[in-house]
Formats: sequence, structure tokens, C-alpha cells
Amino acid sequence: MIKRVTYPKNSVSWLGLTEKSLKNECRRRFTRSISYQNKTICSKLTDSSTEYFDGSVSSLSEGQLYPCCIEAEMTVNELLLDEVKLARVYAKWSSTMDQERARVERFFNSKNPSHVILVQGYEPTSWFARELAITREIPLLSLENTALNHKLVWDSCSGIVVNRNAAKNYFWRYWDCVSESEVLPWFRELEEKTAQYKSNEHTSPANMECKLGRDKPIILFIGQVFTDSSILFGSGQWKSPLELISSALKEAIKLGAILVVKLHPKEASGRSPLVKQPYAKLTYRKMLSEPFLKGEIELGENILVDHENCWNTYGLMQEATCAVTMNSQAGLEAQVRGVPTIVCGHAFYDGLGFTCHAGNRQDLATKMAEALSTGECSERTYRARLFAYIYFEKYCMEKSEASVVEKLLSI
Repeated sequence: MIKRVTYPKNSVSWLGLTEKSLKNECRRRFTRSISYQNKTICSKLTDSSTEYFDGSVSSLSEGQLYPCCIEAEMTVNELLLDEVKLARVYAKWSSTMDQERARVERFFNSKNPSHVILVQGYEPTSWFARELAITREIPLLSLENTALNHKLVWDSCSGIVVNRNAAKNYFWRYWDCVSESEVLPWFRELEEKTAQYKSNEHTSPANMECKLGRDKPIILFIGQVFTDSSILFGSGQWKSPLELISSALKEAIKLGAILVVKLHPKEASGRSPLVKQPYAKLTYRKMLSEPFLKGEIELGENILVDHENCWNTYGLMQEATCAVTMNSQAGLEAQVRGVPTIVCGHAFYDGLGFTCHAGNRQDLATKMAEALSTGECSERTYRARLFAYIYFEKYCMEKSEASVVEKLLSI
């Protein structure tokens, strides 16, 4: 049987892989390898876009909404509440997206691939390739980075590896077959090598700690890039991270605690991989545009915000009484270090008995009060470490072009 693998040549660099090495590995195991991505989607935008999209924005797919959210610097939940704004933003992308969908379909018709590699799942070109692979029953492998720079998370079912992967299934497969003698030495090594295992865009300064010097419980809010796909399609009932931060601060004030907000390092100096625009402290800018948060930030008594990536994330975890996050992987890192963690959106590690879930403000108030009163639970901490061990060592793959091809062949 002739095997032809196709992959997105530009997007593989997001993962820290090289297109040349991936192609060479594919050639060793497949008859032919070819990229279905000829250019990045943003480079194809033209001036031919209309001023207003006259179609139904309520029927747009997640792959179509993704660039709109990044363009508008808004979440899906925010944009869907403002259909006029969404229609105006999508007008810029509609023609390019339609042309890209048609181009990818022509490619599949012509090349007839036997295997498909995707990156992340929401990037528009990969989204169209995913749709075609699934409808034509072509084996697919979707890839994304993890909290460890030498590991990739993968999925061969949904094709959307960011927040619809098989992590929970792997936990239930191995949870009663792994012993403490495997988990604890692994975790000790992870603690020792945390700085070494972090990618540059997720790294915080090793020697710069937040000197709080306050006699209050500390609630650590772990932020993410405002328009990260895990936020856009995993926030549940929360309108945006801004609503969550505001709610967490109000509850912290009631509880006599201080909210320390650690914003994502990438927002301080990074760029969007899709539209190539700098984030320019996106979440912090939005916080300052909200009167309540702006006033509290200026007052400086109930909230401290690291928007310049000055404070060490793990130093903050050591000081925290509990952590709150939408669905950041750093929430898992906090829980394995014994910090009670409240997950407010949909996370691949939530709902397994070691985190708390708060899908709305009332739940958040209850869970924050419980976390401050009960503190660390050793059973939850070990269960989180067990999950982390299974996730990284049993589920995720090593980050290499050879590992990608080997996994693809096993599907």
C-alpha cells in the first residue's frame, strides 16, 4: 500500500521541530511526504475583504472563530455577544478562509494522503485538514507543546489536542498500575529540573521573587494568554479571564486575602503566532480598562499584578495558600506542589479528584473559602503527582521528528 503523509510545514516550527528533519523522517517510513500548508494564513489576507460579512455568524466553526478572536483581542464568549462586531471582524477573513478551505480540499483530492499531521487543531489550515481527514476516515495525528519543553501531547481522535485530548483516558488506564516508587522519584527530578524543562516563552526569572511582606493569605491567579485557544474554547460560562480575575479579587477582599496575579510571560514580550502582532500586555491592558480592577491595582492593597514577568512563578506558588486559574497547565504544576488549585474552565486535568472546579462566581466563592480554611490535602497532592507522571511519561511523547513519525505509524 502506498503511504503518503501530509503535514503543515510552517506550523511545525511552533512545536520546536524543523520541517526539513520531519520531512526526512517521513521519507524514511512513507512513500511520499508533502506539506498541505504553503503559507501562513495571515500572509494570504488581501484587501479584497468586504466591510461587512452578510452571512450567519452564529454558524461559524471554531476554526473560523479562532482568527477573529485573535484579530479582535476578544474571547469567543465576548464576540458571540456582539454579532455586529463579529461580522465586521470576520469580513476581513471570510474570503481568505473560503479560498484556503477550497485549496486544502483540492490538495487532498489531488494527493490522496494516507496520514495527516495537524498542529494544535484550531489554526485555520490545520482545521480544514482536520475536517477532511475525519470525514474521509484518514488517520490523523494532532500535536501541541506541553509544560515541559521536551514533551509533546498528541491526539488521534478529536484532532484538537489543546483541550480535547486523551489525558483523562490514560489516567484511568494507569492510575492503579503505577506505584509511589515510580511517581515520587520522578516528581523530585521534575522539581529539580523545572527551570531546565521550561520553554523560553514560559520562563519566569529564576532569582526575582515577589516580596509581599503582608500578613494576609495569598491567592495566586495563574494567567494565560488572553486569546490562547485553551481560553477561547475552554472558558465554560466565564465571559473572559477579566471576569474571572474581577470575581476572584472581590472574593479575596471578602476573605481578607490578597490576590497575586501572575500574567503569562508571553504577553509581556511575545507575538501571536497567527497574526504576528505583539501581545503588548493584552490582559493587563484589559484590566486597566475595567474601572474596578484599575482602581484596586492603583490602590495596591488587595491585588498585585506581575505584568512584566518579574516574579518567579514557582516562588509565588510556595507563598500561595491556594491558586485559581481558568485552565492553565501551571494549575497542574501548582497542585503537584501542594497548592490547592481551583480550575474555572475546562482543563485536561480537572475532574479527577485532585482539583476543585468553579464554573461560576458562586462556586468560586465557595471553593476559595474552602481552600483557605482547609489548606493542603496530601491525598490530593499525591493524586495530582500521579496524574502528572502518567500524563508526561505514559501519554505524552518525546519531542522529536522521529517520535512524531513513529506515533503516526502506530495509529
